[in-house]
Amino acid sequence: MKKNLVLLILLVFGWFSAYSQDPFVSDLIKKAGDQYSDGDFCLALKSYKTLYKTDTNNTEYQYKYAVCLIETNRDIELAIRLLEKNRENENIEPERLFHLARGYHSIYEFTKAVELFVDYREKPNINENLKPEVERNIQMAYNAKEIMSQPLNVSFENLGEKINSSLDEVNPFVPGDESYLVFGTNKSFDPVYGTFVTNVFTSTPNKKGWNQGSSDKQINSYDNELPVFLSKDGKTCIICNNLDGQFSDLIIAEKKGKDFRMVEKYNSILKKTNSTSYEIGGSFNKDFNTFFFSSNRKGGLGGFDIYCIKKLPNGDWSEPENLVEVNSPYDDAFPIIQDNSEELYFASKGHNSIGGYDLFVSYWNRVSQKWTKPINLGYPINSVDDNTTICFPDNKRYAYLSTIRKEGLGGYDIYRLIYNDVELELSLIKGELRFGEQESSTSFKGESSEVSIQIFDVFGNLFGIYLPKPGTGNFVAVLPPGNYTINIEYDGFEKYEETFSIGDRNLFREEIEKKYYLLESR
Repeated sequence: MKKNLVLLILLVFGWFSAYSQDPFVSDLIKKAGDQYSDGDFCLALKSYKTLYKTDTNNTEYQYKYAVCLIETNRDIELAIRLLEKNRENENIEPERLFHLARGYHSIYEFTKAVELFVDYREKPNINENLKPEVERNIQMAYNAKEIMSQPLNVSFENLGEKINSSLDEVNPFVPGDESYLVFGTNKSFDPVYGTFVTNVFTSTPNKKGWNQGSSDKQINSYDNELPVFLSKDGKTCIICNNLDGQFSDLIIAEKKGKDFRMVEKYNSILKKTNSTSYEIGGSFNKDFNTFFFSSNRKGGLGGFDIYCIKKLPNGDWSEPENLVEVNSPYDDAFPIIQDNSEELYFASKGHNSIGGYDLFVSYWNRVSQKWTKPINLGYPINSVDDNTTICFPDNKRYAYLSTIRKEGLGGYDIYRLIYNDVELELSLIKGELRFGEQESSTSFKGESSEVSIQIFDVFGNLFGIYLPKPGTGNFVAVLPPGNYTINIEYDGFEKYEETFSIGDRNLFREEIEKKYYLLESR
């Protein structure tokens, strides 16, 4: 018995020794460590997930897998479970407590998050570089409690799988008429460098939603390209071109057919804005005589600041001016000026953000000639994750943004935000009943009260019953955008049934004239 036990121990030890020396595991450990150190958490997530499956009790795998989940906003609940399990080991470094607090903040458990941040802050020998971040996170938790106590009356319409994916779709922009969509997505994979690349994609609307998004091959490269502004007429797009850790510059392109192409006429602007530092956002006013941009160049208030340059009477551009009323000691970026040049929307990690970048607005005060104190756009427009851009089409009921929500398809998804307090645009249908085939039809002559006209929504629910004007076959119906079916019945004639759509976005029409032809029963 004793001999068998020793043999079993030797076999187990031999198996473990062989397994621990498995070249695949050794290579993956190094690969995952490099990806993690480089901050490439999307790839590190896959590597540490595989390593975790090989040994679910390995505290290092648990920890770094959990951090990757938090950094990529994937399955935060699992990350918390792993970190809580990690926490059972009294010998772990305090930094794991910091990430656990971040996890609880990400699922809106702010009281628990603050407790853990305070607990971490009081530990001996903590990372000095994290102390300011701890204090900032505690403040953001308090900000969140206050702002979320007054939620906005808005709803979210996911743009669907033709646009969104299991990865991240961000920075959506549309022209004023919503005739197309430009956005950024990191669904492209570069096999040479083994990393995901963010590129510019475009799409057009159809009656059911949006067509499949496609890459803009004229603009995209092996670097990262991200749209940061689109003019109201849809002709000019500003794109951030960057390579992680090396550079981040702005380029300006104009729409030529289906694609954007870089143009040289804006070079004088870019010479004033692009620098050896990073530039990550830019925006023109309506008259294209003022340019706003964000940069982390020296001399700012902290991190990224928002600047503007103005076109001078001689055609040159002024030196960059720091918008000190808008900027904070933290990152302030992605400025978007509205057509009236008096509303400046931007993203900030400062002010009263509830987590990461929040969206803010500042108004130009004509009397003081200064920008007002930034106002947080509120919850649920802003979330505990990064919210970087918002785009307003001509129809003020809507806006476009990217955010993480439970109904999403993966990470960041693109949504059309609906301001429910703004009245819905309605189309007026002017219908006319006629007898016979279209080519030889005659005016309706009959008893209008005996005509049954019913319209049903896409789910088959009765939307309304309509009566023609007495003595005529004319009727009207007022409908919001959507898909419908109309049924018309009249004794002695065949039942008329037709499906139709009331257009939205650039397909919207205030009035629609339509003739309906009733055929005699056979």
